[in-house]
Amino acid sequence: SYKVREQEATDALERKRQNILAQRKAANVQATMRFQRNLPGFTVMGK
Repeated sequence: SYKVREQEATDALERKRQNILAQRKAANVQATMRFQRNLPGFTVMGK
């Protein structure tokens, strides 16, 4: 039925959006860790 297809499309879009967000978050974490490692004598305090 039309309603079911519509719901599936919505679910698929939401899954795609979540994937993109997760990938972006992972990339940010990687970049942050790399950045912190490259700073001489830098320690992460209070995180």
